Formats: sequence, C-alpha cells, structure tokens
Amino acid sequence: MAEAHQAVAFQFTVTPDGVDFRLSREALRHIYLSGINSWKKRLIRIKNGILRGVYPGSPTSWLVVVMATVGSNYCKVDISMGLVHCIQRCLPTRYGSYGTPQTETLLSMVIFSTGVWATGIFLFRQTLKLLLSYHGWMFEMHSKTSHATKIWAYLDSVRPLLDDEAYFRMESLAKEFQDKIAPRLQKYLVLKSWWATNY
Repeated sequence: MAEAHQAVAFQFTVTPDGVDFRLSREALRHIYLSGINSWKKRLIRIKNGILRGVYPGSPTSWLVVVMATVGSNYCKVDISMGLVHCIQRCLPTRYGSYGTPQTETLLSMVIFSTGVWATGIFLFRQTLKLLLSYHGWMFEMHSKTSHATKIWAYLDSVRPLLDDEAYFRMESLAKEFQDKIAPRLQKYLVLKSWWATNY
C-alpha cells in the first residue's frame, strides 16, 4: 500500500502543450530525509573507521598524551628529552611563519605527542598479536602429541573407507605433505601473522 502512495507522489503526463511533471511535498520530504539518513550513515562509517584505525587507542587517549606533554612543558619539565625543540627547528618555514614562538612550540608538542601515541598503539598491537598468536595450549593434553601420531590417527580413521591401493596412496600423500608442504605453509603462516591485524 505504501508503494502505491509513493508511486502516486510522482505524476508525469505528456500533453499537447508540453510535459506536465508534478511532485508532491510528501515525495520531496522523503527524498530529503533519505539524503539526511545516508549522510548520517556515511559520517558514522567515517567515525567507526577512525576508531577502528587507532584501536587499541582512542582519540581521548591521544588528548591525554597531548595534555600531559603540554602540561609538563608549562611546568618546565622536558619529558621529550629535547625532541620538541628538534621538531620545532625542523618545521618548514617556506609556507610562512607559524606565528609566535609559543605556537611553534605548541605545534611541536602536538607532533611529538602524536608520535608517542602512535608508537604506543603500534607496540600494544604487536604485543597483543604476539600473545594471541600462540595456539599450542589448545592441542596439549596430558602429553604432547607428535605430528606422526596425528597423521597416523587420520590414516587409521580412513582405513575402513579405502581399499589397499587408495590407502597406500593416501599414506604417501600424507607423508609428502608432512615432509615438504607443511613446514613451508607453517613459515608462510608465521610471516602472515606479522602483518595481518586479525590473524
């Protein structure tokens, strides 16, 4: 029923005098509201993308780091060990001065704080990845199971399903996989765990 009302909202007729096109206010209101909703969803996606990008940090933690750096500078304590001064000297001057020396110092402190914050996030991510990539505890029972036992258990489980020729073929394939392919795949998985964020 609602679709019929929306279809009536647009009227298009061709007359000898020309084309007659009518839009109801309700249709324009729905178009306007759908545009507003799509922009709201787009802004929410942008916000979520930023929050996902800085995980496990947050914009609030960045603000705390900046405030701690600025506060320590105003208390005459240099927690940057001279890096703020080095950043201040390296600021480009070809686009004009940044105003007062206080503005340059503040900009240098924000750059330093952002670097410290990003480094902390990177180290925390790598630590989490290292801690969460260990899966050996799941497979350890009372005693450690060897690879040969695991392959033997698989082969033993398919023995009633296969005839002698297929069983020996499966046995040779399993041995080949254990000796050649499995170590190479394990190396690839270790390399993948170094750069994949969700591995």
